[in-house]
Amino acid sequence: MACFVGAHVVPGRAHGSSLAGVTRHAAPRALRSAHGRLPATRKRVDVTVLATTQPVSETKNQSGDAREQKKYLFESDEWSVHAFRELHRNCDEECDELIDSDAITGTLPPDLVGCLYSNGAGKYERSNLELQHPFEGDGMVVAISLYDGKVWFRNRFVRTRWFAREEKAGKYMFKNAFKTLKPGGWFANLLITKIKNPANVNVVPWAGKLMALNDQSFPWLLDEYSLATLGVTRLGNALTDQGEGGSGFTAHPRVDPALNRLVGLCFNEKRGSNKVDVCEFDDTFKLVRKTQFATKNMPFLHDMALSEKYAIVLDAPLKFEPRDFLLGQKAPAECLKFDPSLPCELILIPRDGDSAKGVVNVPLPSAWFCFHFSNAFEDRDSGETVIDMVATDKMILTLDDSIPRNDIYDVDWNREVPKSTLQRVRVKDGRVVSVEALCEGHVEFPKTNPQFQSRPYRYIYSAVHVSSVTSGALGPQGTAIQKLDLHARTASIYSGEREEFFSEPLFVPRESSDNKEEDDGYVLSIITNPLQRSSKLGIFDARRVSDGPVCTIKLPTFVPFRLHGSFLPQPVRREDMKRRTSTHEIFAGKGWNEVKSEFSSFGTNFLD
Repeated sequence: MACFVGAHVVPGRAHGSSLAGVTRHAAPRALRSAHGRLPATRKRVDVTVLATTQPVSETKNQSGDAREQKKYLFESDEWSVHAFRELHRNCDEECDELIDSDAITGTLPPDLVGCLYSNGAGKYERSNLELQHPFEGDGMVVAISLYDGKVWFRNRFVRTRWFAREEKAGKYMFKNAFKTLKPGGWFANLLITKIKNPANVNVVPWAGKLMALNDQSFPWLLDEYSLATLGVTRLGNALTDQGEGGSGFTAHPRVDPALNRLVGLCFNEKRGSNKVDVCEFDDTFKLVRKTQFATKNMPFLHDMALSEKYAIVLDAPLKFEPRDFLLGQKAPAECLKFDPSLPCELILIPRDGDSAKGVVNVPLPSAWFCFHFSNAFEDRDSGETVIDMVATDKMILTLDDSIPRNDIYDVDWNREVPKSTLQRVRVKDGRVVSVEALCEGHVEFPKTNPQFQSRPYRYIYSAVHVSSVTSGALGPQGTAIQKLDLHARTASIYSGEREEFFSEPLFVPRESSDNKEEDDGYVLSIITNPLQRSSKLGIFDARRVSDGPVCTIKLPTFVPFRLHGSFLPQPVRREDMKRRTSTHEIFAGKGWNEVKSEFSSFGTNFLD
């Protein structure tokens, strides 16, 4: 059965045991904002939502009041940098429990059946030492099953070999991708090119397998019921080299709903840093197509778009300056530079062949970086390929070292972080026909009805930042969720209470939906108040997002900031777990994840 890839989730309460060796969260420490003080109260300011003629938007807050062409916004010096900092704290428990009915507000929709999987960092600190970048925390997968009027929650850390060794030692031991180096200074990091894989970006169910993904390395297989870590997989030898810090599978694959295929990017550093494969897997995980292409710049390809004819990536103007990385002074992301003088192109890789002869390079009129695409499709009337993407005019993975700061969270969001905007690019015959801004606000994590991927569509659901400060890859995205109507040119927004953050919104069709109405379904988002260390799952009627959630599920365990996830539209019942996973639990409990076994299953290897 197909799965809906690309979402977000969060916790329930823990009756389960505490995670051994995990540092308990201390009282929140004061963190000054870039203005030198903690934010006070919020107040409304007005902005126009759409960058099109006669925009109309409706925004509702928790009180239910609506205002045309206005958002529930706050002045930049009043937005809580402190709250955003506290969103990136340790989760101290691994849980497995059925949520009590008194934790559910509203009515749990009976036609919302399946399991929501979410991945993101769950550990940022060991022995009072903090990681220096929010993208480096150890991956913690959350699963929320909805079935028979029940809600089953569990969360579990991905037990990579790096996690296991650091957990046992009680300290950080390895070189990371974005900022944090191996302890011991430059000499301890000298000429070390292998990077820790935290397996913290995405979690994707496909063909009966569940994979925890990170852009830097091989996928890790998990049990879909217990979330036990089973080992790495080479995707049926689509990955031919033991991936650590350069070889691996994309963290953001796409699903073609018409062909029921999983499509992703495969990297192999031994073959050359700019050569990438587009790999398509059928619903049995058989590799049915592989097409190679090359970028002109250093490839940083977190996401891709998928139309009926093409796989599409952005070759952003990036260059890698390896000297400080090799000398042990910087992490690799700190050596990746955005250079507007370099070419910036969309690369369209044909999906109807196994050679790169039909690859189309389309120069863009501006230098852009893109973390996430919304969708792509062929316009039958014009013959154009339409590509919707979140673009920024520069890339920021780490911050300018010349600016004094306590850590990466101490940011002047207006000056340092680029604005993320939704852009529509139309291309034909190897050139750009037009570029149109779809939304004027700060947008990230765009999601659609999964059945409308790779085809003309109408609605985009996204996490937005309702403040006058900018939003980008490092935050502070997600203080509201937005539904964008591309036909009516309107946007509706829902923002919650003070200091609440919304995860990436995932659209899930109703169980009985025939998909004639594109917004016939639900939007799921985890809403977290980091200052209260509380989380809840919000379930929205996708037709009326601005009305607020029709149901919320209180999640008694704090879950930090999430990145991506997926929804599996079939029951995953707690009652079936013992029968389905007892062998896996024995395997994990014996510590065999660390044994160099040659056991293989569809290319799986319990090696690291």
